[in-house]
Amino acid sequence: KAKNRYNTPTKSAHHIRFLGYETKGLSKTLFIISEYMKPNQKIQLTLQAYNELKKELEEIKDTSLQAAINRVSLARESGDISENSEYDAAQDELAWFSGRLEELSDILNRSTIVENTKSSTEVGVGSIVKIEVNGSLHEFTIVGEWEADPAAKKISQESPLGKALMGKKPGETVNVEAP
Repeated sequence: KAKNRYNTPTKSAHHIRFLGYETKGLSKTLFIISEYMKPNQKIQLTLQAYNELKKELEEIKDTSLQAAINRVSLARESGDISENSEYDAAQDELAWFSGRLEELSDILNRSTIVENTKSSTEVGVGSIVKIEVNGSLHEFTIVGEWEADPAAKKISQESPLGKALMGKKPGETVNVEAP
């Protein structure tokens, strides 16, 4: 990243040529939720992501949480809990499942479903786009904002690049300022 005289990152403009895309279903999705999310802020998810989160929530409710509770109970019966690493690990697991249950419930309650594009002529959520950046080719999937995973080449429709590509047609050129 470029740095200014104060040694902080600067924004740089990228000239990007959009080459084309195809629409496909999404595969495994990573969800990164910000702890700084505003109360009542809506979360945009594709239907597939919503269903994956709902399935995870049901699995935690139906099996994982009870299993963690049972593990704490068994570890507690093993004797002195002040020096019982199994008990500590079971408590940590229970806390993680409880927190994840609360997080998933919050996400699903706040979510709005963003439909994958059905267009074969312009970019939308669910499109797989092929772009050329400074002479090299890259392929990204446009996803809802909470499904973004740059390492997996999934970019949010709300990111600078995602916003620039939404509604574009193959062959169009876009300019993007990125951090």
